[in-house]
Amino acid sequence: MKNLLLFLSLILLCSCNSDDGNEPFTLTNKSYKIVALEVETNMDINEDGIFSTDLLSELSQSCRDILLNDGSGTFFQEDGNAFYPWHAYAGFDVVDGVAVPQCGWLSNVIQAYRLKESTIEFIFVGDNREIDDDDPIITGTLSDDRTRFITSYNPSEMHGDSFGGDYFSEMGVLENYTGDFIITLELLDQ
Repeated sequence: MKNLLLFLSLILLCSCNSDDGNEPFTLTNKSYKIVALEVETNMDINEDGIFSTDLLSELSQSCRDILLNDGSGTFFQEDGNAFYPWHAYAGFDVVDGVAVPQCGWLSNVIQAYRLKESTIEFIFVGDNREIDDDDPIITGTLSDDRTRFITSYNPSEMHGDSFGGDYFSEMGVLENYTGDFIITLELLDQ
């Protein structure tokens, strides 16, 4: 009986151990890949006669290759910096009456990040430093299972006149896009 009581006490002690294996979630060394890029207004950037808010379907294959390859998306580093979707960028403009998709790579840009529960905050910084609460912050929201995050930003507010952003509306009118880009990223296998 004494041995049984000792055995049960040992089991109880082990089951009450504070180390339950649930470590706090961290983004460090995780990579998320762009799976969707949307705009708030229907447009036909590739001039195929189909208007859509799915910007990826409106871009050229070479632009999709830049945005969707494994080198794009977001990689969260241990130093609090991240490669973010703006490293591979997409946009559009109208040049000489023709809609032109734009894409490419930005270089020498550091994006600091911090995780607050299910919100990821990003900021372009010119040097390797922590985010200051006074910095203009772009946020992303993690899904409950942490396999996706969605972020949006307004390219005309962020990039000003360098964004371009002209497009033809469904009525054939030349307009300037002032809405958000909505980017969905998915966790790559770790």
